[in-house]
Amino acid sequence: SLPPPSLPRPAAESDMGLGRAGRGARVISSRASAPALSPLEEYLEYRDMQLEINDDILRGYVDADRLKAAARLLGLRIRRGKIEIEEHDIPALYDFSISDLRRGGKTALESYVEGLGGVEGAAGAARRRLLRAMLSAKTSLYRIASRDPGAGTARLADMVGGGTVAIHDRTMSMSPHTGSGVFTRIISLPSTSMTAGASAPFARRDLRRALSAYRRLEKRSDRRPEIKRYALFFRLYTRFGLRPGYLDGRTGALERYEDSRTRRVG
Repeated sequence: SLPPPSLPRPAAESDMGLGRAGRGARVISSRASAPALSPLEEYLEYRDMQLEINDDILRGYVDADRLKAAARLLGLRIRRGKIEIEEHDIPALYDFSISDLRRGGKTALESYVEGLGGVEGAAGAARRRLLRAMLSAKTSLYRIASRDPGAGTARLADMVGGGTVAIHDRTMSMSPHTGSGVFTRIISLPSTSMTAGASAPFARRDLRRALSAYRRLEKRSDRRPEIKRYALFFRLYTRFGLRPGYLDGRTGALERYEDSRTRRVG
């Protein structure tokens, strides 16, 4: 059976106890009479909407065969028909399966939008804006250039394509490791930007190493650029990225959990 059809809610939201239905959420609207949302509130509304879309895609357009094809490209082991994956890596498998892996020439996201009758078939201007942004979202390796914990934002420098982008992300904005990096997909909207919900962090000392390895390895692959980028960075992350852990209050060091759970899905 498939794992629960949802990208796990980022800590940016779960830390604040925000559920999809429990916040008395307001609908994003362009009407002049609608109450103005703060940038953070608007981000949270778009995040909830994106999670709903991901749920629909995973239920209707990502089957076991698509997940297994994605797992093979990411270098994950499949035993007795089940994908062996550490629990914290499931969001990356879902993200890759939704937005990059193609079957019949289409991603699951593109098939979902086609099922709506195109972007214009989606209900509401905000949902149409979000779908356009999701369709055009790209992955890259980013360095955390600066952060603003009060606003819940971080400015990221794109180490592959150049340029910077400011995103709403409470966890990244509170990170003590300015200069560290993350491989992620950025969804850029007119009023805010956010990650797609999956990220692979790297320590500051390993950023250049990851970028150099990626540029060396990408020349050896003839796969589509987006497939190649995600697969290579995910494999590099599993080799020397920052795996889940905790800050030791006594030493201040980042320690890895010894009992990181492996799940079998698919």
